[in-house]
Amino acid sequence: MKTKKQLKKEEDKRKKELKKSLEYNQSIINTIITLVIVVVIFVGFYLLTDYILNKSRKLNYKEPEEKEATIQYKEILASQVFDQNDEEYYVLFYNFDGNDAAYYNQIVSTTELKLYTVNINNPFNKNIVSEKTNKNAQNYNDLRVKEATIIKINNGKNVFYFEGNLLYIKENLK
Repeated sequence: MKTKKQLKKEEDKRKKELKKSLEYNQSIINTIITLVIVVVIFVGFYLLTDYILNKSRKLNYKEPEEKEATIQYKEILASQVFDQNDEEYYVLFYNFDGNDAAYYNQIVSTTELKLYTVNINNPFNKNIVSEKTNKNAQNYNDLRVKEATIIKINNGKNVFYFEGNLLYIKENLK
């Protein structure tokens, strides 16, 4: 039989082990609780941020309007000037961003003649812009303009060429 001292020693040992076990379990529980609190806080901030951002987006949101795609055939490149299918047509060369662009746009929109436009400010058309013009150009390689110019093409040939005066161009397109 065990002595009182041994029993007391064993009991103290069991108490220490039990205490360690309880402390370990308590430590795990505290860690889990802390982790859950941190996750809840992060989720809360995420949801709050998402709610605020979506609310502000919806305030300015406008349903996009569906527009039918249209192809415009009026603006052409300089390389296409002599290649149009029409028998007779006019080609107006001007800077689409220039000071007189609004006037030329108005002329283009109101004329009933077959009229194509060429933007002389377009990088694809830069090789036709020159200080020296060629009024007798019959193909793309010979074509040279320096400012607003109107050309009348008949059966792929240049039959009329005028450059400069806005009013004169307007009168010739009536």
